[in-house]
Amino acid sequence: MVILALAAAAVMFLAAFPLPMRVDGNALVAPLHRAQVQPEVEGIVGRIYVHEGEHMNRGQVLAEMKDWEYRSGLAEAQAKSQSELLQMNRALASGDVTEAGIQRVQADYWKAEVGRTQELLDRTRLRSPIDGTVATPHVEDLVGRRLQYGDSFTEIVDDSSAVIDVAIDDKEAGLLKAGSRATIKLNSYPTRTFSGDVAVVSPFFPARQSRQIRNCA
Repeated sequence: MVILALAAAAVMFLAAFPLPMRVDGNALVAPLHRAQVQPEVEGIVGRIYVHEGEHMNRGQVLAEMKDWEYRSGLAEAQAKSQSELLQMNRALASGDVTEAGIQRVQADYWKAEVGRTQELLDRTRLRSPIDGTVATPHVEDLVGRRLQYGDSFTEIVDDSSAVIDVAIDDKEAGLLKAGSRATIKLNSYPTRTFSGDVAVVSPFFPARQSRQIRNCA
């Protein structure tokens, strides 16, 4: 009876104050968010302002492509727009309403061209799409390279949080469930403990299970 009472007390204690469980296995760490920086126009890389490992803020300029062609197009469109507006005003001053209307249409067209070429010029600046760290080695060596639309210039990774895939024995998989709070110790960071949530417990190898921990920090 005493043994049963002690066992019942132990069960009640563990229910109220569960002891932490520990499982181990090989881990694969990856950033939760990563983004490729890709040019939106074709051109040659003229200047690069970053190096591998530097932290970037979203929208910060990483590099500029040679833009003389786009600047030339913008200057031409601005000159045409001003010229058409001047001719429209002269036609209005002389009372030629028909000619003024024609010039107004031309002026509106070149005004739209100014906006379009200005947008193309802005796209020659390669910006970071997210807050994160430059992950491409020797990115500064890309000066002078011609990039096509959609080419990959560099990669930015958000190292503020990560996903950790841990391979564990299948007999331990039942100890885990999605949504549980977890802490992680990594051999590469022996003095640090990372906290996160179990995202999924799923089959990984025939005799192993994978536990995915998200938002580790």
